[in-house]
Amino acid sequence: MFFSIAKDFLLEYSLFMSFLIPLFLCFSWFLIFSVIFVLTVPGMKIRYELWAGFLGLAAVMPVAFAEYFALDLPFFKITGFASILTTAFVFYGLIEEFFKLVFMMLIPAKNLRLSVFFALCLVCGFAFGGFETVIYLLTFLQKNRGAGINGIFAFVLLRLVTSVPIHVFCAGLSGLCIWTFKAAKCRRNVMPFFLAVCMHGLYDFFAKYPSPFYYFIIPVILFAAINCRVYYMEFSGKGEKVNGSEKKVTDVSEKPL
Repeated sequence: MFFSIAKDFLLEYSLFMSFLIPLFLCFSWFLIFSVIFVLTVPGMKIRYELWAGFLGLAAVMPVAFAEYFALDLPFFKITGFASILTTAFVFYGLIEEFFKLVFMMLIPAKNLRLSVFFALCLVCGFAFGGFETVIYLLTFLQKNRGAGINGIFAFVLLRLVTSVPIHVFCAGLSGLCIWTFKAAKCRRNVMPFFLAVCMHGLYDFFAKYPSPFYYFIIPVILFAAINCRVYYMEFSGKGEKVNGSEKKVTDVSEKPL
């Protein structure tokens, strides 16, 4: 009897750990880069990151509701090219990036350097991508009840190197758009947000297709990352608002990420 109880306990423990570890992995980038930013970005504080992470988690909810109800419309159930393209750009591109933009506007920009604000937007993207991965993991487990631990880990790891990065870089672009509306000397520029929508839409469009088209997501992710860097460098040289006064970014503490 003892051995039977022990066997049942180990089986339940094994099943619990086989889900707990992938669940932890979903937020691994969020945790790792939160530590990196605290250590490397001057002026970054843990409470800022917790708030940005909470906003990223919260942004998932209206996105999930909007997509749940809208995707039931007859047009979006068609599997044709036009339907896939519209779904990718309107729902996965525009709606997700719009809600991320709205929630990131709640990150206080006053008294923050651009480097801190930009890093917080990336943290928000990491949290959003991690939470979305959890949701997709639950859906994956529901549809693939016989999936072993290797299948679960492969699913999570694939999203960690594809889906989460596109969320992060698109959040960075949208955050840079927000910065141009809040910084003292930056001309308002909606192009970063437009690029975020387009890059996210392109990513999901190619992700719907099997290889070799699927692998086009890689240059899309790289292009989003490059544009994050380009716009960050452009805006960081135009001054920022620090402690309520305008200041040109020339001191060594304002290093590019």
